[in-house]
Amino acid sequence: MLILLSLFRVAPALADEQGPASETAAPLTAAPEPVEAHPPFFTVHGKHGTVYLLGSIHALPDSIRWRTPEIAAAIEKADVFGFEIAMDESAMAGVRTTIMARGMLPEGKTLHAMLSPEGQENLDKAIAATGIQPQIIDRMQPWLAALTLVVTRMMKQSNATPTAGIDMVLANEAEQRHKEQRYMETLDDQLKLIMPAGDDPGVKEFEAMLKNFQKADFSLEKLFSAWGSGDATKIEGMFNNQLKGHNKERRALLDDRNKAWVKKIEAMLDTEDKVFLITVGAGHLVGKDGVPNLLRRAGYKVDGPP
Repeated sequence: MLILLSLFRVAPALADEQGPASETAAPLTAAPEPVEAHPPFFTVHGKHGTVYLLGSIHALPDSIRWRTPEIAAAIEKADVFGFEIAMDESAMAGVRTTIMARGMLPEGKTLHAMLSPEGQENLDKAIAATGIQPQIIDRMQPWLAALTLVVTRMMKQSNATPTAGIDMVLANEAEQRHKEQRYMETLDDQLKLIMPAGDDPGVKEFEAMLKNFQKADFSLEKLFSAWGSGDATKIEGMFNNQLKGHNKERRALLDDRNKAWVKKIEAMLDTEDKVFLITVGAGHLVGKDGVPNLLRRAGYKVDGPP
């Protein structure tokens, strides 16, 4: 389920709408021992500026310790903190408003009524597994219900929360330090990745997802392990396996965005005498078409994993 990592961006907004159901994202057991992690980390040298690239997972367990000496030094040096999108309260409120405006069914219509008897039974089982209030899911369009169920189950199985993700931690720290924040894309850019473009409600796809929901493994442990070791090859392999045969989705989720981000990074490197710490999803920093290797091919010196 690595494709859904990008959706952790809007998980806080969804949780706010779920009321008591948001409690399902919290760890259910005593806090485990801290785990040391060494995320993918790169230094890019430009004509004027320096850019640090930090590979994030957008939701993490509180037990993971990722602030290595290199990363801590970059945080201290950074003049500007960069992220995929804005994550402050105002931005999340905008996400929530947009998703709820487009993701809810018309008054009087329910999700259960759109499904087959088997789909209704599978939906009830999925709701029970996540702990989300049934009446909330029943008001959602199929695409939003699928997103909510999968993200909630994923966070629950992995004891992960978006607030512990590197992005949100560093965004809060940048605000506390009164540092400038910049963003690689807009909220609308990311919302387009998760919202259906046409009028098809996606009932068929939703029922197919529900059919496999109970037996699917939503744990992120393997990803946490690969990311925590800083092993770019392992991370790339996991994304390649998930996106195999989905070339259109790969272009939209990774390749096109990487190319657009590189143009912005080049401008930072060549025109501004500043130090930038840019934190984006780890999947964007690995592979031949990842941001670091695109910058290498453009002629920049990049220190870090090949």
